[in-house]
Amino acid sequence: MKRSLLVLAWLCLFSGKSMAQNVSSIDLTKVYQAIEDKDSPFYYPPLLQRYLANDTMLTLFDYHHLYYGFTKQPHYKPIAGPGELAALQLIEQGKLEEARQLLLTEYQKAPFSLSILFRLGSLADMQEKSAEARLWLLKFDGLLRTIIDSGDGRSEETAWVVISAQDEVPVMGILGLEAVEQGLVKSKYDVQTLTTPNNLESDKLYFNLEVPINHLSNHYKKEQTAADKPDRLKRVRKSKAIGSNQ
Repeated sequence: MKRSLLVLAWLCLFSGKSMAQNVSSIDLTKVYQAIEDKDSPFYYPPLLQRYLANDTMLTLFDYHHLYYGFTKQPHYKPIAGPGELAALQLIEQGKLEEARQLLLTEYQKAPFSLSILFRLGSLADMQEKSAEARLWLLKFDGLLRTIIDSGDGRSEETAWVVISAQDEVPVMGILGLEAVEQGLVKSKYDVQTLTTPNNLESDKLYFNLEVPINHLSNHYKKEQTAADKPDRLKRVRKSKAIGSNQ
């Protein structure tokens, strides 16, 4: 359902729209400037290496730049592949190590996916690898706090900003929230209608999907432009051929 929601959204966006640099409370301009500045403590290459090396000293500011800065990286993809689902099927079959290896492959593609991090932590716990489980869940906690710090989730203006719609599920799960309905509003807000009473003390929860939706929209436009090039080239050649025969 999440995938369909995003696909529908980016097909409906206005054709000239580009990614905004300010998304709710997140100033992407400042984030991008910081991660591209070699003199900044948030310069992305070494910061990412610290994260991948399981540095336990990363701060909430580090996680903020890691999570939102990832949207500037060429390998950022808002929609995860089928590997996570396949891993769940392996877990159900008792093939824990195979599932772990598959999840690690998915983690390399999407290192900030809350769902993958949580499953890796849970799987490590099932395999009685407590130290490894703590490392995965420490990353999960840092990213969860980053998302929650982006707003309060109670309105469009204070919506929690995520870089993938799939990050909504573990956030809601940890907070004990259940949705009875969801809908996309203004092509960027995923509004979850919640069961009540709940820990949020609200009947609705708002997520801001502006970043992933705009990314998918721009990617779609590039694909369409690339697909149209051969046809345009043929038309130009045909036009030249007709001109030369006159």
